[in-house]
Amino acid sequence: MSQATELRALLSKLSQHIGSSHDENASLRLLTRAERWRETVVAAAEAGGGSVLSPSDLGTAGERLDRIAGRLTAAWAALPSSGGIVRVKVWQLCCLAACVVAEGCASVIDASSLPRTTFPAFRRSVALLLGPGRLLLDHFGAGWTSDELVKPTVSILTQLRLMYLLATCVSQCTETVHHEWTAQLAPPPAVVAWLEAAAAAAAGLPPPGPFQTGAALTAVRQFEATLAAIQERALPYIVLQLTHRLNPCAAEAKAEVAKIIAELALVVNFLIAVLSCRSYAAAIALSDSLPANLVTLLVPAIHQAAVVLQLPPERRSQWGWCTWCCAADMAGILSSNELADALKEHLCPPAQPSDDDSDSGEVSSNAQRLLTTACQLMAHVPFDMIDQTPIMLDFMLHAFEELMASVCWHIHAALAPAVWQQLVYQVQDYNGVWQQGARYPRLAQQLVQVLPRLPATLQLLMEGGPLRDVSGCVVGVSGAWSAAVCLLQTLQTRCPTIVSSWSELLAWCKAITALLKGQALTAELAGQYESQPTEQDALLKLDAALSQSIFHLASGAIAFAEKQHIAGFDAPLPGAIVAAAETALWHLHTAQCRSAHRQAADRDEFDWNLYLDSTNQTLLTAWRLHQCVQQGVSQPFGRHGAAMAAAHCQMLQAVVCDAGRLEASMQPQLTPRGTPYGASLASAIAVCGAMCPAVLMRHLALVDLQHQALVAVGGKAAAASPRVTAHMLASGAMDTMLQQLESSGAQGAALLGAQDGSLAGLLAAAYQALVQAADDVLSAASGGSTAIGTEELQAAQQTLKAVLDSLNADLGVSGGGQPSTSAAAAAVKVLREEAQPAAGQLAAALLVLWTQPDQRKQAALELAQASAARSCAYLSCSNVCGGDGPAAGQGVGSKRCSQCHTSYYCGTACAHADWRQGGHGRVCKALAGTWQAAQQQ
Repeated sequence: MSQATELRALLSKLSQHIGSSHDENASLRLLTRAERWRETVVAAAEAGGGSVLSPSDLGTAGERLDRIAGRLTAAWAALPSSGGIVRVKVWQLCCLAACVVAEGCASVIDASSLPRTTFPAFRRSVALLLGPGRLLLDHFGAGWTSDELVKPTVSILTQLRLMYLLATCVSQCTETVHHEWTAQLAPPPAVVAWLEAAAAAAAGLPPPGPFQTGAALTAVRQFEATLAAIQERALPYIVLQLTHRLNPCAAEAKAEVAKIIAELALVVNFLIAVLSCRSYAAAIALSDSLPANLVTLLVPAIHQAAVVLQLPPERRSQWGWCTWCCAADMAGILSSNELADALKEHLCPPAQPSDDDSDSGEVSSNAQRLLTTACQLMAHVPFDMIDQTPIMLDFMLHAFEELMASVCWHIHAALAPAVWQQLVYQVQDYNGVWQQGARYPRLAQQLVQVLPRLPATLQLLMEGGPLRDVSGCVVGVSGAWSAAVCLLQTLQTRCPTIVSSWSELLAWCKAITALLKGQALTAELAGQYESQPTEQDALLKLDAALSQSIFHLASGAIAFAEKQHIAGFDAPLPGAIVAAAETALWHLHTAQCRSAHRQAADRDEFDWNLYLDSTNQTLLTAWRLHQCVQQGVSQPFGRHGAAMAAAHCQMLQAVVCDAGRLEASMQPQLTPRGTPYGASLASAIAVCGAMCPAVLMRHLALVDLQHQALVAVGGKAAAASPRVTAHMLASGAMDTMLQQLESSGAQGAALLGAQDGSLAGLLAAAYQALVQAADDVLSAASGGSTAIGTEELQAAQQTLKAVLDSLNADLGVSGGGQPSTSAAAAAVKVLREEAQPAAGQLAAALLVLWTQPDQRKQAALELAQASAARSCAYLSCSNVCGGDGPAAGQGVGSKRCSQCHTSYYCGTACAHADWRQGGHGRVCKALAGTWQAAQQQ
């Protein structure tokens, strides 16, 4: 028997059976026959080889299914008067059989190569869904028993698949067909009423059969709570695997419900997203129950999807419903305007009244979980379509980014009143203690983990690739990442101590590095869209958000590093953490320096002060990490420290000295941390001198700049750089500082005598560094490595050393006591009359040595070796996105100098510029000799 003949027989049997049969077994056999026919025709259609059913067969089937729908509706109305449970079960079986036949016909149409306009009559079968189908869904939604012959999951799935197939068929037809469909066959109110019934039925599905006991329901709830907790700790796979092993039947039941939710999302998203179906979207928005039910169903499902999709494709077989396509459908619905109010109510429930005037800016657990899910989806979306999901990549990007943006803006709106109140109180010098939300650090950590995805997303937009609607993606991407960055900045404002460990500092450094790269790519994209105002405006807003956030987000990491530097450590840091943190800081600092060179002429003075302070603090954070690790043990910085110092000084030379911002950088404005901008600038120069002393030989203008900051030299940074101290003594800056302190009376005495941050102690330590530097020079002279007269140098060293021993005793430094006011006053006299002259003599002798021609050549070689440790040895490189890592050889398309085999460059342009302008041409031969010597060892 042909499939067309079997179709006609099935429809005739259905028409006879409805309303007249009381035989449950006969009805069940009819349903089984319909399901077998559907499987056969679908398999034949998918295999190809010609149409299984002709257009005339399908047209006739559509007309007969329309009549069957009418008979089913009439039979349902007659059930209360005609008898009993048996008739209800027979009716359910007949209704499901008709839907199965209709789904089989629709699947044949979907797989057919014929135009959709050749099947006009079959669209009338939608009456099955809007009539008896909705009645059956209402029956399930009102409650069902386990002894029913029709499983709710099967019926709901069948109806959803049929609706999707019919809707896609109509979407490919002409406008006339669209009008007929929406006006006559499937008007929006009727379709939305059917969707309401389907969502209500799906929301009311309990676990089937044996698992309806109280203990089983408790176990299911415990599993869901455990999954929510474990998902936040990024260990979801264990829970998923254990669930399937320990309770496979419960897992199967949950999988059936998940399939229903996936199909429901497919239908609803199609109605919302397709332009020709906007009337349905408007009706969905006006529904009283559908948006809330959709949120209730989709939020748990998308949580599970975000977990499963992190698994390798070969391990997702247990969750066949879960694909990137399905997740994108769910994300698209949740972020749609039609569900905006329902989602807001879910994420930000009304606050409970409080008896006190405490902070009300707490974030709900629902918002936290959905933000986690949105970030997971955005972080793992496959740009290369690994699982071969048949969906446009731009649709996937749009859906996930819209979800992330929607959640971020909802959370931002909930926090905004409390943040504004906090800022107002700060202006009013409010001394109260702010109650920091416990979830703020966790929310921030989720955003920090997803931010490294920004450069890859922007790079995809620049290249186009598989994207079909690049312009639309540009607007969506810009809005989504702007929302994420703004929320992260709000969280950091709300909780200044948001970074609490070195591992978190590592993640923040990676995130800020990604923002810098994203800023460069955004500016390049904005140039490409100059003729498209909508896209360019979105990109400019993203650029503004990135520019502002970079300064503020760095302050969280800086605050943590400062705190650790002051408090110290009870035990050494693990080596792996130290290495990872040093690399992350180096990478961030490289991106900051390159970004400064890239936009040297684009920022106003206030922006530059913020930018320079942020970059200075990154360098100082690396220095503080070094100090915390050493714990009083003096060890030199590694190659990365010298490379950071070389790049930093070149950046300061270019954007401060050469660009004429010297006066602006020394203005008395305060940083967001409450310290003068000049303080961090002077501290950074001193640290550069400690990390790589050779840089001060090349950038003497920076030493002069540092002199102008006098007391702004930051703590032990001054003591760590004897060359800075020597230049200050030779220029008279040290004498000026001491005169100011001596004339300030009690205030100067207090500053000199304060045990915590004692300036007198710091100056003594700076002079002690000169003594140590002289020891190094004398040791080199005794070894024959340098030819200088040592008598004068040794005499100056001994004199200064004796004065310092006496000064430390007077200040109580060695004994740890608190100096008195008289001792502080005596310290001023000793510093002015004895220590400073002796230190000046020693500094003069050292400067003579350091400025000799052979020493200059050695300094140039040391500086070149420090530069060679970078991924691009050209210190003025502005290629922010050119490196995968900060070290030599890690840049994208990295090229090594063919003569010295030491210096790497991100491209030919930087190699040529370093040869002509950077000085590589003068040291290349010396570097080659060093490299050859290292190869022979």
